[in-house]
Amino acid sequence: MTTPVVIVGGGGHARVVASMLLESGGRNVLGYTDLVDGGPLEGLPFLGTDAALDGVRLRHADLELALGVGHLGNDRVRRGIAERLEGAGLKFTTVVAKSAAVAPSAALERGCVVMPNAVVNAGARAGAFAIVNSGAVLEHDASLGDHTHLAPGAIVCGDTHIGRDSFIGAGAVVVQGVTIPDETIVGAGSLVCRSIDTSGVYVGCPVRRVR
Repeated sequence: MTTPVVIVGGGGHARVVASMLLESGGRNVLGYTDLVDGGPLEGLPFLGTDAALDGVRLRHADLELALGVGHLGNDRVRRGIAERLEGAGLKFTTVVAKSAAVAPSAALERGCVVMPNAVVNAGARAGAFAIVNSGAVLEHDASLGDHTHLAPGAIVCGDTHIGRDSFIGAGAVVVQGVTIPDETIVGAGSLVCRSIDTSGVYVGCPVRRVR
């Protein structure tokens, strides 16, 4: 019996989540919720705003949600949605693309998304609602905090720790053993070659703090 799933969000990130769910199978994807009707999402219907989830849950007691809202450096809205819906008793599922490589000893917490061609290697951990985007690499024994986004093509080397609510930009590289604090943004294409002590916005090769 397939698990019923509703995608929360209707933008570009939600479209990729929808395609991953449809490709992987094993779930009955009912549709998506959003503030407005954006038309079919990868062929899936608009179900209404999040208020519609109460009615869906009455029909599907085992309902799960997939968070389809992206994280572009400010995660307050995304985090607020997850906390509100979990507070209402709804459960979020983890979504992993068919082409992603996730080691058996890696840990994927609730609500996280691992996108096409991403790698999560042995002993690595992606926290709750973390995103490992397309082609990104989370190497052995590295960790992403809750609600942290590893953008497309970013590489996090082994034994690193990245705190919660952070954003590692597309194509950025974080070298072995580095620690990055909570609520930190690393710009696209940047190189982090030593630990960062203070939260902020960092860019460059090597990175420097700009805000």
